[in-house]
Amino acid sequence: IPLLNEFTIEPLSVNLKHNSKIEFTINEQKHRGKFTTHFSKAKRNEILFHKGSTGYLEISKNQGNLAQEMNIESGMELILKIL
Repeated sequence: IPLLNEFTIEPLSVNLKHNSKIEFTINEQKHRGKFTTHFSKAKRNEILFHKGSTGYLEISKNQGNLAQEMNIESGMELILKIL
């Protein structure tokens, strides 16, 4: 999902604030994370969303490997819900 700026998802025009809660579903399982501007603002092993260097919204696990832990592969459907 491309981000227009550090806090706005485009083309949806959804504004995210630091610590905005986001629920996501992948592999038919629901999980929660938060939006942050820096990894340093997240706890160890916390799931977070952030603007990546390519300008897209990225999902990560601080000091972990979320893709490996959840068996996430490129092209999989991910459903997001801003809480």
